[in-house]
Amino acid sequence: MRDALYTVCSNISPLISEVLPSNIQIEKPHLLAQAPKMRPGDVVIDRPIDIATEPHKSTLIDLTMIPPYKAPPECTTFPAITKGMATHHRLSEYKKFKLKDSESSHATADQLAQEMIAKRYRLLPFTVDHQGMLGPIASEFLLGNDKSFFSSNIQEYETRQTSVPISKLIQFSQHKKRKKNVLKRATKHWRETFGNKWYTNTFHAQTPGQWAKQVMGITFSMESAKHILRATNLAYSKSLHATPKQRKISCCSMNLHTPSSYTVRSLQQAMLPVTNRA
Repeated sequence: MRDALYTVCSNISPLISEVLPSNIQIEKPHLLAQAPKMRPGDVVIDRPIDIATEPHKSTLIDLTMIPPYKAPPECTTFPAITKGMATHHRLSEYKKFKLKDSESSHATADQLAQEMIAKRYRLLPFTVDHQGMLGPIASEFLLGNDKSFFSSNIQEYETRQTSVPISKLIQFSQHKKRKKNVLKRATKHWRETFGNKWYTNTFHAQTPGQWAKQVMGITFSMESAKHILRATNLAYSKSLHATPKQRKISCCSMNLHTPSSYTVRSLQQAMLPVTNRA
């Protein structure tokens, strides 16, 4: 998933700004002087030219696969479930702003937040759930508010008890001039520059936005298939150590069956690497 996001950013960012693919790196080290071994961004987008009018010099995208949302019994309507999922994503995003340095014992989260603000780093928590739905900040970054199920309202974070540096980091990362809706902007630039020309030479996508959704969609589907395969193999391996009666009860209670060779081959075929068509 990280590599897919890196591929999308490397192809989309040059279309909407002066950022070149060489300015986009995976897990760039030595970003923070107080924690040189810490890598707060899975994908780091640096601006080659420091523009004073731009609030952020670098964007640090922190990708996270969050656990499934368990709706309470009283949530029976779609708006209630959607609101609960949005809160679930926001909590995961909020945890990312509380920077944790596992390699250093002297740097606190407040100190790291102050350094990120001083260096004009934007922390962008990119959350994805097991169904492939993006969190509020990730949805706004890629699709904008008009195409998102959630609205990334900064008030959701300010209402929680946070230290002053962490609150300032959240406000700085959600600056009103932050980059958002990058897929739509890239598609608009492509249409204005190349007209109806197909994006890439595979003739699979007409616009950069459509291509990016294809790449990320197939990647999220593959990750879900891996998750299902691991869970099935784990349940089957545990059932081998039980008696036949216990094995039958265990599989039936989880609504699982012993995977056939055809099922295993199908899932393994779905997990084959997809070549980069960019």
